[in-house]
Order: sequence, then C-alpha cells, then structure tokens
Amino acid sequence: MEEFLRRLAELDLQPAGGGAPSAALTRFLTDAFRADADAYGVVRAWREAALGDAELGRMETRIQEWTDARVLVVFRKLSKLPGARPKRDLPAFARMMNGHFWSLLARGAVASRQDLEREIRVAAEAIRHYLLTDP
Repeated sequence: MEEFLRRLAELDLQPAGGGAPSAALTRFLTDAFRADADAYGVVRAWREAALGDAELGRMETRIQEWTDARVLVVFRKLSKLPGARPKRDLPAFARMMNGHFWSLLARGAVASRQDLEREIRVAAEAIRHYLLTDP
C-alpha cells in the first residue's frame, strides 16, 4: 500500500491539453488507472482490512482526505478552462468521484479490462459534463 500511495503522489495531475475534453479526460484517467493496475489486489485487500481494524480505518480516512484533495486540484484546473461551468461544488464532486475511483481500483482485481475501460470512459464523460459546457 505504501508503494501504491507513493505512485499516487508522483502522478502528474496536469491533464493533457488538446483534443476534445472527453477524450483528454479519458486518456488521463486511463493512464492513471493503467499505472496502478498491479495494485488492484492490494487496494481491495486494504479496504477490506480497514473495515475491521480501527487503526487501519483511521489511516483509510486520512488517505481518502489526501486523495480527495488531489482530485480537487485536477477539478480546479479544469474549472479554469474556457467553457467551464460556473458555480460548481468542486469539493463535493471531488469527494464523490474519488470514492468512485477507489471503488474502481478495488474492483479492478476482479473486473474485466473492458468493464473498467467502459467505466473510465463514463467517469470522464460525467466529469466533463459537470465541469464544462457542451461544445
């Protein structure tokens, strides 16, 4: 888990520009999840262990807060792009999407690659739609 968190800390949070926003978001998320593919089982085991161990549960809460903040950084960058929707609740949206990302990581050990890729595309589209106006 420490190795996985180190890789998360090193993840470049600057979404690549160019092209359609949905495609750019999908590439960004796909690259992030692909880099973490070998940690899917670790994340699943960690989350299960954190449910039954108070100390791990507290650590899980701190990790969630840290990753919420990292997702919020990306959403704040996106909210400054031309065509950004005004008055979005970025902290709440970041928490919601971060929870979904953790769920995807935990299910990654048992889900098919095709199912994960489909969910990543849908997540990218949801982010684009919430944060950016339609072209």
